Amino acid sequence: MKLREAAPALAVFVLALAYLLLLRPYGFQLEDEGTLLFWFSRVADGQRPYVDFHTGYTPGFFAFGSTVFALFGASATSLRGVLALINATTAAGLAEITRRVAGERFAWIAPLIWLLFVPVYPGEFAAFNVPYPTWPVTLAWVVLALAMLSWVERRRASTLVVAGAAAAAMMWFRPNSGAFALAAATWIVAATAARRSVLDRIAAPLAAAAMALGVWYTFEFRVAGMDAFVHLVPAMAVAVLCAGPLSARFSDNDAPGATIAMAMLGAAFLAPTLSWTLPLLAELGRDRFLYEVFLVGAGYQSLYYKPHPAPEIYALAVTAAALAFAIAGRLVAARRLNPLVAIALFGACAIGGGAWLLHSEVMPEGFLQSVSLQLENASFWLAIVANFGAVSWLAQVSRQASGQVSRKQLALSSRARALAVLTPLSVAMYLQMFPRSDFMHQVTSVPLTAVVACALLWRVVSWWAGGDWPEGWNGRNIVGGAAACVAASVLVVAAVEKTCGPLEAWSSQSPSGTISSQLDVHVEAAAGDELQAIAQTVDFLRRHSDGGEALWSFPATSGLLFAAGRRNAAPHDYWYPGRPDHAEEGRVLGLLREKKPRLVVTLNRGWDFFADSPLWFEDLRAWTVFRYRLVARFGRYDVLARRELPGFDEIATSAQGVGDSKTAEAEAIEPNLERRRQAAARWMDVLTPADAAAASLPSSRRDCLLLLRALRDGGDLRAAAWAIQGYESSDPRVRSEAVDAMNAMVRDVRARRRRFANDFDGSAWKPYVAALTDGANTLKRSEDARAFADEVLAIAGTPQDR
Repeated sequence: MKLREAAPALAVFVLALAYLLLLRPYGFQLEDEGTLLFWFSRVADGQRPYVDFHTGYTPGFFAFGSTVFALFGASATSLRGVLALINATTAAGLAEITRRVAGERFAWIAPLIWLLFVPVYPGEFAAFNVPYPTWPVTLAWVVLALAMLSWVERRRASTLVVAGAAAAAMMWFRPNSGAFALAAATWIVAATAARRSVLDRIAAPLAAAAMALGVWYTFEFRVAGMDAFVHLVPAMAVAVLCAGPLSARFSDNDAPGATIAMAMLGAAFLAPTLSWTLPLLAELGRDRFLYEVFLVGAGYQSLYYKPHPAPEIYALAVTAAALAFAIAGRLVAARRLNPLVAIALFGACAIGGGAWLLHSEVMPEGFLQSVSLQLENASFWLAIVANFGAVSWLAQVSRQASGQVSRKQLALSSRARALAVLTPLSVAMYLQMFPRSDFMHQVTSVPLTAVVACALLWRVVSWWAGGDWPEGWNGRNIVGGAAACVAASVLVVAAVEKTCGPLEAWSSQSPSGTISSQLDVHVEAAAGDELQAIAQTVDFLRRHSDGGEALWSFPATSGLLFAAGRRNAAPHDYWYPGRPDHAEEGRVLGLLREKKPRLVVTLNRGWDFFADSPLWFEDLRAWTVFRYRLVARFGRYDVLARRELPGFDEIATSAQGVGDSKTAEAEAIEPNLERRRQAAARWMDVLTPADAAAASLPSSRRDCLLLLRALRDGGDLRAAAWAIQGYESSDPRVRSEAVDAMNAMVRDVRARRRRFANDFDGSAWKPYVAALTDGANTLKRSEDARAFADEVLAIAGTPQDR
């Protein structure tokens, strides 16, 4: 490779590494990151996954984490440094792949779009720092793509060995990714390997069909619904095309035969895969191996399912604009539309739409955040357009191959061959998003789809360039430059929105000191309440337990044990409702009765995904309530001690709510989510019944929306009066925000009743809601407010009208 060709990848690597190192010390996500760090420490201490503790991840993940700990120390900082190198390398690889399929001009778009749209939550954490297996898996997808591109260009069997090994590496880290990668590689080989013998002509379509059947099985044999449309339709289309029609266009008689090629690919995949699956199978037995390692029978698809999000109006506008750009390019190429007229129309629409947007929309959380959220929603639909567009192009290529033309006439350019390879890979990688279609899973499944989108963009720009331009005008430079400017503008919005918190944290860090050597993390001071509470809880655990002592954490607070250097008395660290099941709950309860851990670390509020955990694991809760008592409360974290233990005469606390209620209320009107959440919690700490009786929403629509969001994010039922006022508003958007706040308050109060400290006293909240009973009885007539009204009346101690 020439230096000029390598320049885009090298530049992207440097930019990516600088960005990721900026994020390296930023924030901490307790539930996921804390659990994963604790699992790595378990393995580093000699415990074995599936035997000594339970997890839903495969051995490669633990081999990776424990190796990093052994080489660089058991800390979040060391692991984040390795992740930064992995992800910077991934970005560089994406730049190289994009260069091959879309040219140097667009080589930077796909990697930087991916990099800057991976979530960074100001005041909270950066997703790149959470050691999810998706990060090394994404790098393996890049290696697989480069190997398959090399295979199509040179037809060397050694590249199939690299491809099989890349798919095996994915299987080692994340089984569904490995299965989808093997399917995509098989489809490509079926379409491109020679079919000289009868066996080749049978093996190629049979292997393609087998992989398609495996994908269908993973999707529970769905035939209808959004998931089937988004994932299965393009996957099945690719399988059909690769099984037959495309072979006439891509197969090469000088290449290895299909049977030999797929045997080499399969052997390169199976050899490393069997090396870890067979010993585990022998140790665990078939049923437990399938359940623990591959989650067969675990109900994973239904337990963690999240449906594909509905489109939002501006996301649809962005998607429509992208389609209009492509259609206009086709019309320009056919000389049915003058390119200057088309550009003028697009410019007028952009200016008019922007002016209307700035004039009409409130955007309470700020322009950058609002635009970023709309782009996130749009990404779901742009990905669908890109994958379907690439599949349609493949179908067109296959139709051309069915005609009576020579092989020379069928020859494709190197970029077209690259797109033909990347289309099955992008479709297969996007399958990873199922069953949880949220933005985090989407953005980690979309990198190769972003590359395909760049390839399609290059083709659309070529259409525009072929139009009737005035003499001396370079249509490719004009339209390509405009497209690059739009992409750059999107990147600027994302970069500013993502880096504001980390940059502020450099100059104003909280907590002021390191939480522990294992957890050296910081955020900006204005959002420091959460990390301060973590630091105080960790300090308390260290002072009241011995080094290496086994405590117990629930539902996903083992990250505190990791930071404190303590072990877990139970084999589970992640108590999600439904997993583990009740049988496993009974086994753990037996262990806890035997070990009698001195302390329990749990939550008092802010349960999020675990709000139903205390209700689901009722036996564990009942045993804990009977045997333990509250001895410390820092923010949302509770520490419980065995009732018979001396030395806990007073409950250790730290007051976060200081000052008067009006000041605290004003601070809660904050655009940033985490600052708003923490400010709302402080407001609740100083709120008085008199303040609630004088409740009044701000006159400004923007402030009103932000205040209701504050109640949604960190408020509780003591502020019910503000929510009721919002519900009674004539403004539909204010009313909608009030409903969201009401639903959040209902979840909050129900979780507080079930917390392990068992100290929630509803009578203490009665003065805040006693005057709201008439309004609550009226709200009961509305379906969307009935649950809220029931909780208000229950706290008020008023008989509920039926």
